[in-house]
Amino acid sequence: MEKGSLKINAVLNVIKTVAILLFPLITFPVVSIALGPENVGKVDFSNSFISYFSLIASLGISAYAIRECSVLRNDKEKLSRVASEIFSINVITTVLAYALLALAFVVYKKVGDYRLLIIISSTTLLFNTFGCDWINYACEEYLFVTIRTIVLKLIYVVLVVLFVKTPEQTVLYMILNVTVNNIVALSNVFFRGKLCKIRFTFHLNLRAHLKPVMILFAMQISESVLNNLDITMLGFLENDYVVGLYGFAFKIKMMMAQLLYAVIVVFVPKCSLSYSERNYESFNYYFKRAIQFVLNVFLPAIIGLALVAPQVVYIFGGGKFDESIPYLQILSVSLIIASFGTYLLGNLFLLPAKKEIRYLIASVAGMIANIVLNIVLIPMFGGLAAAITTCISEVVIFTCMLWRFDRNIRIAHFPATVLKTAVSIGLMVLFYFLISAVDMNYWVKLGIIVVGCATVFYATLLVLRDEFVLENVRSFGKRFSRRFGKGKDR
Repeated sequence: MEKGSLKINAVLNVIKTVAILLFPLITFPVVSIALGPENVGKVDFSNSFISYFSLIASLGISAYAIRECSVLRNDKEKLSRVASEIFSINVITTVLAYALLALAFVVYKKVGDYRLLIIISSTTLLFNTFGCDWINYACEEYLFVTIRTIVLKLIYVVLVVLFVKTPEQTVLYMILNVTVNNIVALSNVFFRGKLCKIRFTFHLNLRAHLKPVMILFAMQISESVLNNLDITMLGFLENDYVVGLYGFAFKIKMMMAQLLYAVIVVFVPKCSLSYSERNYESFNYYFKRAIQFVLNVFLPAIIGLALVAPQVVYIFGGGKFDESIPYLQILSVSLIIASFGTYLLGNLFLLPAKKEIRYLIASVAGMIANIVLNIVLIPMFGGLAAAITTCISEVVIFTCMLWRFDRNIRIAHFPATVLKTAVSIGLMVLFYFLISAVDMNYWVKLGIIVVGCATVFYATLLVLRDEFVLENVRSFGKRFSRRFGKGKDR
């Protein structure tokens, strides 16, 4: 297997992420129905609260480490030195995070109501630090990551289905949730030895690492605010029921976001290396491929999710979370905007180009918009306001990132590609409304909508001779011909 192959890495990472998405199809409804909105809200609040301390522990190190180590992966000695320096900084920041968490228990009285859940969730800080999962992505070890994830997630699904039955088992659910994550981290400790030697060192080389790490840390804080402040503020300004409804929709949105990031992260080492060598032709190639994926795979998927949101919420929530339908539809719009801003411009251009400052400015602008609008609107409109402010914040981020875009980045035939995608999505949506108007069995209709929308979208792109679709059809045709042609000759 060619470890550096973009397609192989993308396929492996997508398989891993699809597994992560498919397993919640089993656990999510089980947990939602067993625990109910109130206890789901408690778990969501606890995880949201600990996420801020996770930011302090990680300090933006993961994104920085992937970028820096991917360039050094062919020099094991240099890679070991830099990776050890980054790991040692991470250990120090994790100790600081735990100290601040202890202080938070003293200062904030309401947190005491969630003390046990928060403590259980906090164990991920320690294990993630020692796991150094970023080294696997920098060295493109996607086969190990994929097998590891699928096996452990499968075990997690079995345990949740067997043991999480009632609201009284909320703590047990949290334990199972973090244990899988922690075992993943432990597996990295034993595997990474073949990649490089990572050990604690007092030679931190702060002059080289501190500035970019702190910039990425500030950027990560602002991004976390966008992802978690809605739930946290709803927890303080509303009640556990509203938090549970919003958190339910947010989890479904994040399933789609994880699938998108699974492909985007594969491009990061390629884009980083190309930009570091000022090879704009190579960079433009990889950047275009990422854009084509967003337009031709992710965009129709997320629009389809918004269209069938009532059915998705019913399947996952068993009728207990129907009020979260508008939340999911609005959050879907925010994810579409984020795909072009944070994921494409941010992760694949600004970070590889070492333009962390511009990324930070965009993220802070979005964070400020999110905070101000949440404070004003949540008391009046609750969860609906939180979803809308997330959309507005993503627009602010995208606008700031697009400002003064690098002229060396040129995407061939971009307007034509966008137009073809828009026409295909328009026909897909038209098909949805035509089928929705027909009276038939609920599950039959849902199946026809899903399969039919996908068929209409890709058939239209094929008729319009979209480059991305044609290339993949030809590639599939060649592989099919080679495989079955040989079998026929025998």
